[in-house]
Amino acid sequence: MVSASRRARRWGAYAALGIAVSLGIAALGHAETGDRRTGRSATNQGADAYQRGSDALPVVVKVQGAETPANRAADHAEDVSRHDTDQGWAVKLGVASILAALIQAAVLIWQIFYLGRTLDHERKSSERQLRAYVFVDDTEFSWSRSGKEWGAQFSYRNAGSTPAYDVVVKSGLALHRVSDPEPAWKIDNTFPIGLIGPNGDKFWDEAFFDEVVPGYHSLRGMLKGGTHEVFLYGRIDYVDEFDQPRWTEFRYSVGGELGYEDFEMSACREGNRTERSERRNQTNSGRRNRAHGASDFAP
Repeated sequence: MVSASRRARRWGAYAALGIAVSLGIAALGHAETGDRRTGRSATNQGADAYQRGSDALPVVVKVQGAETPANRAADHAEDVSRHDTDQGWAVKLGVASILAALIQAAVLIWQIFYLGRTLDHERKSSERQLRAYVFVDDTEFSWSRSGKEWGAQFSYRNAGSTPAYDVVVKSGLALHRVSDPEPAWKIDNTFPIGLIGPNGDKFWDEAFFDEVVPGYHSLRGMLKGGTHEVFLYGRIDYVDEFDQPRWTEFRYSVGGELGYEDFEMSACREGNRTERSERRNQTNSGRRNRAHGASDFAP
């Protein structure tokens, strides 16, 4: 806002300088035109008198103390010259006033436009600083806590300064052979959370396979050998304090080229994005237009 006010004052000074220059040019033109008109008026008077056959030409030099035709002619010539000068000055002042008003209107319009853009930028900046940001914090793939099957545990939290409302977490777990095409990214688990406070505690969820997979030792060997990998993927939908729908998609993996040394999973190069990054991708690279809230996940 300080920068905007400085620019506004600078443009106001430019406008005042333009008005002063216009008035100066008008004054110089008035002086020169007045001199020419005064001489032309006297000359025309004499020419008119000569053409009418007058015996005496008008004399523009007055004789003090005498009321003569020459004095009357000189007075008339001065009146005509003064009238022409006053008219010319009035016209120039009118033109200068119109130009000054146009310049002031242009500067005012520019200031209003610039102020509007500045306020909009400040509003968006404040929302970005205060809004909720919900994302996955930790992941772990291991034999489930129940001790009966494999599962992936993951935590998420709101790192923003305001609450996240209507939070819904969707997730899936897929075993994938490295040489096969990508999985279908089918959602198997949906957790309606509701409200997550700002800077709050972690929320933990667990995802399981929707298909039969090898047992503990067999799957562990497949992951360590790099022939298979396990994907944990999902999406978190929520509404921020400013009633804007937000979403975060996440994708983590273990096995494959990464192997399997411990319980922690690693973020994938693709599949981690938000509604903001999606809009940037659409704008910068001209990708296909996606409806708001669309997802790569199969229903």
